[in-house]
Amino acid sequence: MTFPCNKKHCLLSILLLITFSTHSANLLIEETFDELPDWHSGLPENGLNLYGIHDGRTFGDENKADFTQRRTAGHILPGKFLSARQQGQHYSPRNGHENHHEIIEILASNSDKSLGKKGKSAVFWREPTQDNSHAWMTDGILSLYLPDLVAGKPVFDSNIHQGIDEVYFEFWITFSDNTTVYPPWQDIGRRADMSKIARVSSFDERGSEYQGFPGGDKGPIVIWNWMTDYYGVRNVITVRGGPHGHSYTFNHGELTIPQGSLNYVDMIEGMGPNGTTERPLNLRDGGVIDAAPVHHDQVHGSEQDWIKMGFYVKMNSAMNVRDGILIQWMNGRRLLTITDIPYLRSGRNDGEDVIVADGMVKWNIVAIGGNDFFHSWPKESMREEWYAIDNLRVYDGLPSFAETDINGFTMPPKPPLQFTVETK
Repeated sequence: MTFPCNKKHCLLSILLLITFSTHSANLLIEETFDELPDWHSGLPENGLNLYGIHDGRTFGDENKADFTQRRTAGHILPGKFLSARQQGQHYSPRNGHENHHEIIEILASNSDKSLGKKGKSAVFWREPTQDNSHAWMTDGILSLYLPDLVAGKPVFDSNIHQGIDEVYFEFWITFSDNTTVYPPWQDIGRRADMSKIARVSSFDERGSEYQGFPGGDKGPIVIWNWMTDYYGVRNVITVRGGPHGHSYTFNHGELTIPQGSLNYVDMIEGMGPNGTTERPLNLRDGGVIDAAPVHHDQVHGSEQDWIKMGFYVKMNSAMNVRDGILIQWMNGRRLLTITDIPYLRSGRNDGEDVIVADGMVKWNIVAIGGNDFFHSWPKESMREEWYAIDNLRVYDGLPSFAETDINGFTMPPKPPLQFTVETK
């Protein structure tokens, strides 16, 4: 597969690298999932109950898998992933529902959900509930510890903070054709469904990579979320500050973009290279997306269509300085450029210390998956919906190809309707 790059586009890529990167980008990991042994988040051997939190609390069976699973605690994790989080299911195979799925699956039997329809991918499943309209239910996350990848070996130490100042990561993603979207006839009062898809963060190694919120162990964090509401499919970006639970939230006006739900039309104006606008491909109708409302199948197509998401973050250079960076791409088209984020700020919670004395922490986690706010169906519907992630790559800087427009990607390729063969 070749990627087109005209003279103007390549020049912009070079300018971007000069502006944002201080060194060449090194590939830290390329995870295609194909070579990993079959694994899922409900393995009974991962029911170690080290922290008293496992499925037995919900289902009364002592051999259920732990909610938090970490390689350093003796859990079995796939490949180079440090940890996993899984909880909130009612109808998984480990709970007696054999025709259902675990929250996270890396299985040869899911080859139809992998890029090219062969090999494996990471498949994330969600279940709905209307029991509590405020609850985020199914929660499946796989986390990479970046210092392990830099060192090429496990180096996690609960007494030492390690990380890097800038990170680029990308992956391919597709959504099931039965994904629930917000129907156009639905009353605007319905709560929108949302799933957290991917994140990059810093966490205090003395605590948990899954403990956020003010006073927690995480921050800064950047999360990409999928959501559909009355206005269509949304590009939801969540930014949290740090260090590690301190200065966690940003007040209104502290960031140059609105937190949360962004659209794919006017909110990407001027966000491309040098203030240009690079509109996403319209996978349903052809061309590009240039008018609202924008629907899920325009952005994500069908489950035969895969899109490539890319993200670059760079920590601010000093405490409270507004020069932290966040850039987002979809299929090589830049949707978001922010260059003035004060990720790290000097505010502190009373009585709490920071693992790094000056608070200048670094990025050390890239994770795929997340919890789901899914209330369109009752729990008793036993409904399952999935999305799949493949070809995850992580770099310690900004690679030159990040800005390359790949013009979409559909698997398997569609056969030509007619063709002629010429011989000479």
